[in-house]
Amino acid sequence: MSIHKGRRAFWRPAWTFNKILYSEKEGFLSILREAGWPERHDCALMTSKGFASRAARDVLDLLGDSEEALTVFCVHDADGP
Repeated sequence: MSIHKGRRAFWRPAWTFNKILYSEKEGFLSILREAGWPERHDCALMTSKGFASRAARDVLDLLGDSEEALTVFCVHDADGP
């Protein structure tokens, strides 16, 4: 971890994962973890417990700031708010 503009900056280890699956529902990610899904698909899992906060978006921006392309997938329940 390093300091970036007064905030903690997160970086992605080179060639560790090139996809992130963001899910509104935290319980869904534990099922995927138990099945070994992230390792099979080189995909990091992320949640912010119900709604995307500014901090979650900042982390995605920082992780995407590298030479390796990063694909973000989102699983949500499609409710209005």
